[in-house]
Amino acid sequence: MQEKVNQNDKLFFKIEGKLMIRVYTFKLNDELIGCKALVKEGFIIDSSKPVKISKVTPSYLIVETENGISTILRENHIECLLIELS
Repeated sequence: MQEKVNQNDKLFFKIEGKLMIRVYTFKLNDELIGCKALVKEGFIIDSSKPVKISKVTPSYLIVETENGISTILRENHIECLLIELS
């Protein structure tokens, strides 16, 4: 379950009670595996829910939705990464 911290706030996102920061600039590398991300509209069915990055190559990444559906995307299809604040 997700809830937005503030409708006008583009920097923070709240998922299951955890505060996440949005990161808009990143490079494709193996360190992204396991990270959560938001996908731009039109590339997956429900782009308002975060996806988990499961594989990264130099030209594409594979993401998995919470329903277990995997999708191949390019870097520019990702709106932002979600990094947990602790």
